[in-house]
Amino acid sequence: MTDTYSPYNPRNRFFAEKDIHRILHRHGLPHYRVANQRVFQTAMVHTTYVKRNDYTTPDGRPASLAPCPSGVMPLQDESYECLEFEGDSVLGVCVATYLRRKYPDKKQGFLTDARKELVNNERIGALCQQVGLDAFYVISRHNEESVAINGRRNIQKLGDIFEAFIGALWTDCGNRFNIVYAFVTTVIEAYIDVQDAVTTVTNYKDIFQKYCQREFGCTPTYTMLSPMVDSKEIRVIVMDGPTIHGRGQGPTRKKAEQMAAKEALEKFGVVPSV
Repeated sequence: MTDTYSPYNPRNRFFAEKDIHRILHRHGLPHYRVANQRVFQTAMVHTTYVKRNDYTTPDGRPASLAPCPSGVMPLQDESYECLEFEGDSVLGVCVATYLRRKYPDKKQGFLTDARKELVNNERIGALCQQVGLDAFYVISRHNEESVAINGRRNIQKLGDIFEAFIGALWTDCGNRFNIVYAFVTTVIEAYIDVQDAVTTVTNYKDIFQKYCQREFGCTPTYTMLSPMVDSKEIRVIVMDGPTIHGRGQGPTRKKAEQMAAKEALEKFGVVPSV
């Protein structure tokens, strides 16, 4: 007997025009009017909530699709992936332009590192939450309930959603750079301490990796000890095989790994302990 697959998620919400306007009007575009609501809705849809020819259960068994319950969002025709692809590029150009204008005397190396810092997936995933897009993330019931996947709190996937929203705005406004730039820069300045983010910080991970490769012929690994949930501190350890060399914590995994590497370098006397 064929299994039945029911991905329908009662927590999914349609991205209404008023919700789109509220987000845009609060972030640099007070007079913007949406031309195509549907493109913004598509930007919220994960691949697990898209119609397919064949269905399987979460553990991979062939299945038939269950009927959609009354009052629950049906499966959608398209996911956010193409809009994410476009939005990723547009976001990069916006941030590069912003940094070039903010730091006109800085060299390419600084600007490149600063852009990487501002558009890394963890940071833009947090921006997605701060702007309020996560409430409209459309995912399957399994993704919503899975502890491992972490549902609509999965910071990496929320980074994808933020980029897809940028792609939707780019499409909706007719590829007018100044409009998307106004939104992106307003969001950045509202939620990121830019000066702190782009200040040159010693890359302890890079130093420790080179040290381990030179002295021990190995590459250290980093293991997360606590889940990446909301804004809680993240704890990681840096290891060489079974040996723990350092522990670190921070608001993002990247920061926590840097702190773990720093502790390891202090342990080996490569950098002074502060």
